Amino acid sequence: MRRPVGKLSIEELKDYVLPFKGAYDPRVILGQMVGGDAAVIRLDDERKLILKADPITGAVENLGWLAVAVPSNDVAVVGGKPLWLLAVLIMPTSMDVEDVERIMRRMDEAAKEFGVALVGGHTEFISSIDHPIVCSFIAATTSGRTLSASGAKPRDLIVLTKGAAIEATSILASDLKDEVEKAFGKRFLAKARRFIEKVCVVREALEAAKIEGVTAMHDPTEGGILTALHELAEASKVGLLIHENKIFMAEETEKLCQHFGINPLGALSSGALLITVRKDSVDILLDSMRRLGVRAEVIGEVKDKSFGRKIVLKSGEMVDLPLPEREELWKLFDKITKRGSL
Repeated sequence: MRRPVGKLSIEELKDYVLPFKGAYDPRVILGQMVGGDAAVIRLDDERKLILKADPITGAVENLGWLAVAVPSNDVAVVGGKPLWLLAVLIMPTSMDVEDVERIMRRMDEAAKEFGVALVGGHTEFISSIDHPIVCSFIAATTSGRTLSASGAKPRDLIVLTKGAAIEATSILASDLKDEVEKAFGKRFLAKARRFIEKVCVVREALEAAKIEGVTAMHDPTEGGILTALHELAEASKVGLLIHENKIFMAEETEKLCQHFGINPLGALSSGALLITVRKDSVDILLDSMRRLGVRAEVIGEVKDKSFGRKIVLKSGEMVDLPLPEREELWKLFDKITKRGSL
């Protein structure tokens, strides 16, 4: 039996990956951890180096753009502006150099928009895959404070920006565009495809990092808002109380997820941010997001670890916060592959 597509569970990560840390280096301020968006290394008394590696596997058409935007998000939520990127392109033998150029062109466009220099990498074709994979390694420096997913404290409020399943919306509209156009029309398709432009969170993350009352940040990716909330709680060793009716999403997202039968709270959500903030600073944070034109809403509160991780459903019932076993898009694409079509 083959293992399902997707990243390791939190428990698997703790058991099979995180125990292996290599040589001890006292300059490592923030190393590998559950919910760790990037590593932070002290260079001297003032400067810190922020590093992140990310694979992009779930998209096809916007692979190059996401290969810059997604790791840029990870260094920004720690407090650094992304500066340099190395990319490894692994291409299937069913493709050719024109496909490499198409991916690199999109990477170049994204890098210029975000102010990131493409400084090297590696490209090759192999026969053991059927779609391209891009692995990005990005770096940043900062002299300011750094944040992580491990700083949340009981009584902090939890703020969500932009909404759920942003990246999933973009991927559905690009990789399943014929079905989306058939179901909703060309205008809807065009609007949903533009969700790729919402995936970057660098501006809002760097703005939030300036606010003293912000205690932690985490950008939801695979497994969506639900998985990211669990990662945040795990990293900070806290409990959570989330209100389902406060978690928002775009109309296009809601319609696409209903059409394809997927849960938007468990779907790829690059473009969103989870921010924990002291109650006395929440209005400052919300106002700063509004000035950027970014929707931000309080969706819950950090609790003591003994409280557990809970969600109040729209019905009013309080239950344990669900932890998705797999990314919703991977389940959908597996179903499509088995059936041969939608």
